[in-house]
Amino acid sequence: MSRRKENTMAIKPSPDPSSGFRLLRPEEAADRLGISRTKIYALLRRGEIRSVKIDGLRRISTTALEDYVADLERQVGAA
Repeated sequence: MSRRKENTMAIKPSPDPSSGFRLLRPEEAADRLGISRTKIYALLRRGEIRSVKIDGLRRISTTALEDYVADLERQVGAA
């Protein structure tokens, strides 16, 4: 009788959205801000939104989006 090796690897659950931290694809970040994919990439190129690369995949933290929005609000308040 051959014994099949049991797969012990489990898929990690998605982070709890209430934890406040999550990495988003650029398209997801654009959706959250209500802007186009092209615009999010322009903001990334100009360094207005921070991002990281994981094996060549661009990701944007929810914290980076919150910081970007806070910067925009400060600019409006200072004007």
